[in-house]
Amino acid sequence: LQRIKQGKKYIRRVSDITEVIGYDRDAKEPVINRVFVWDPKTDKVKTVGKSFSLKKISERLNLTESEIRKEIEKRAKVLEWMVKHGLSDYRDVTQIINLYHTYPDKLLEKIRE
Repeated sequence: LQRIKQGKKYIRRVSDITEVIGYDRDAKEPVINRVFVWDPKTDKVKTVGKSFSLKKISERLNLTESEIRKEIEKRAKVLEWMVKHGLSDYRDVTQIINLYHTYPDKLLEKIRE
């Protein structure tokens, strides 16, 4: 997590997402897999590796990795909408999450309006 100045205010950005995929007993350290990295020039997150966690999830749920990524994108849109509308109180967050799990298409339609 990095704290950077943007204009007159400070914002936080996740600098990278790394999976722990095992442990090397000889080296006595975790085996890691870097999956995403934040690019400060574009303020975007870039994929730099293949996620082992997504592969496991896809196998467990019998979904393609593409289907899982689409679901992640939908959830990201909900989170972005919540931030845009200042919804950060735990009661509001809980209500939106429950609404998404019950009526995802209706919520996404409302967000698009």
